[in-house]
Amino acid sequence: MEESVEINYNDALENYYRLKGDYDRTYKRKLRAIKNKDISLKEKRELFSKLKLPCIHCKKRVGTIFTNQGGVLKAVCGGTPQCKLNIEIKKADTRYLPAVIANIQDVLQKIKQEII
Repeated sequence: MEESVEINYNDALENYYRLKGDYDRTYKRKLRAIKNKDISLKEKRELFSKLKLPCIHCKKRVGTIFTNQGGVLKAVCGGTPQCKLNIEIKKADTRYLPAVIANIQDVLQKIKQEII
């Protein structure tokens, strides 16, 4: 059963980052298009402020809000009222394995010295 949970977690994480990547690429492409227009700086600022992408779920031009706070990844609709989009993933606690192994070896060495 643990394996299926891990697969679902990995799939959810991959899906979140794929959606966020697609959204960010589209946003940057639209920003670049505005920057390359031959218009005044004031008009560019106005276009930047009006730029809204469609929500990835309901497709309304309200945007999608992606956050990463406290180890929790979230994606919600930017509109009010919000659509049913509510992705929330608690990131796994990860550690650098060689450092963990070195720490365990140090502890074992100290315990062996105490025993001897």
